[in-house]
Amino acid sequence: MMPAAQAEIAAPPASEGEWVKISTASALMNLTPSGVRKNCERAWEAQGLARKADGEWMIHRSADPRLRTTGYVNSRDLEQLADAAARRMKPRYLDIAKARKRVILAWERADKSPNVDIAFPRCMAGLLAEGGILEALGKAPAMTTVYRWQSDYAAGGIEALIPKSQKSGRGRWAQTGAKAIERLCHWMLGGSAMGFRPAYVTVAGEIELEHRNDPE
Repeated sequence: MMPAAQAEIAAPPASEGEWVKISTASALMNLTPSGVRKNCERAWEAQGLARKADGEWMIHRSADPRLRTTGYVNSRDLEQLADAAARRMKPRYLDIAKARKRVILAWERADKSPNVDIAFPRCMAGLLAEGGILEALGKAPAMTTVYRWQSDYAAGGIEALIPKSQKSGRGRWAQTGAKAIERLCHWMLGGSAMGFRPAYVTVAGEIELEHRNDPE
């Protein structure tokens, strides 16, 4: 009779679970099974990220970013949001986390040509025009902020994107977001000689200046 603890290990979860077989890890990581096995023996086992079940290595998905498939990531994020809601986290904080994730994914998919200094404001303007971002975040994030969100998200999922502070500057900017988008579109579509990035920065600065004394 197999001990209960061993029985649990010997029955690995489905492919979208926390642990995967070497065959799955090999395919997702584009490594040979031997290469994955070496990682298990040299590092992951000692880190608690690999273990043997019935003589076969099982690897935890957190061992390597390539093991986190889209289905797994989405499922994890939904579970984290549900857990946060169960802890009575304010809905607007969850909306902020979801908006931050939208920004991260949009920037990851964005065309970075001819360079990031031009591509980033172009990506953000398009995202803002879709709606929902300004209402949640209050203003368009800076590129350095998005990269920080990317790092947080990679490390801790959508839970890491939930604001830690109770203070948010979203109120003032949410009220003026439509005006910012309208002005930016007018500049860019009205034949202005100003480039995309200067227009983006100028509009953001004007809106901030005009509403600097508005209540939060």
